[in-house]
Amino acid sequence: MKKRLMVTLAASALIGALAVGGTVAYLTDNEVAQNTFTIGKVQIDLLEPAYVVDNAKKYAPESEGC
Repeated sequence: MKKRLMVTLAASALIGALAVGGTVAYLTDNEVAQNTFTIGKVQIDLLEPAYVVDNAKKYAPESEGC
């Protein structure tokens, strides 16, 4: 009976230590991110491979003295 009690206490202590250690590790984890900003002239090339020039005339607004 005494041996079973000691095994149960040891197992409970091990599980408790793992739970506390896991919680501390989860709550103290951190990650660093760095943002980069470009000031000045920014050049962007927009590429649309499925763009058909003939169909664009149907959908483009016409400038008739708006």
